[in-house]
Amino acid sequence: MRKALMMAGLLVVFTANIVSAQSVDLNWNECSGGTLDAADKTTACTSNTGFNHLIASFYAGPGVTNLESIEVIIDYQVAGGILPCWWDLKDGSTRAAALVILDTDPGDPGSGLPLFKCPNNFFLDRAGAGVGGMVQTGADRGRFAAAIALGSGQGAAPASGEEYACGFRITNALTTTCTGCTQPAVFVLNRVTLGQPGQPSIELNSPQNNNCTSWRSATGVNCGAVPTRKSTWGSLKALYR
Repeated sequence: MRKALMMAGLLVVFTANIVSAQSVDLNWNECSGGTLDAADKTTACTSNTGFNHLIASFYAGPGVTNLESIEVIIDYQVAGGILPCWWDLKDGSTRAAALVILDTDPGDPGSGLPLFKCPNNFFLDRAGAGVGGMVQTGADRGRFAAAIALGSGQGAAPASGEEYACGFRITNALTTTCTGCTQPAVFVLNRVTLGQPGQPSIELNSPQNNNCTSWRSATGVNCGAVPTRKSTWGSLKALYR
């Protein structure tokens, strides 16, 4: 019920007229410029423990003075022509629980320090709450999406530099029994939409540094092969149910 109510409010914000501006970034591990940020992620795919963090960030630029909500859309394609068990993370799938939306920073269990680093963390600092998930969009394709919002009236102007948008944790659960971890993949941050009450939403889709990342070097697929697709009402409701 909480997800349904939150989604209803977010759709009101995001269905205003869209104007394009500013930029986005997508990295493994942390935001751009960090000591651990990476455009490609390589793993041996031999363990059922551990996790992988795909981090989306944005640069709001001028004109955003009352930011209250954000939507993040990442499309991906896996080599091999079909979406294998490991990359099928939608509700009801074998590995559905392996996808975790990081609308809040969980912190490193060992040190207590932030698990990922970004210069600015607008929604994290204001205790924003989010929902999200994955849907299959083609035979070998999927989409990650998340929506995060502050309470009504809590909007403010974000910083002028890079801001954390949302993270997607992909755990290694069932790696040894669920095939597909070794198959290369590419991920494209196709859209970050900023919602301001009473104002047109701002759609960010131009890369500041890089809006495409790969998994295991992505042999057989490329960023240009992952299309930009507009969300329909039906697909948005499915993602946030």
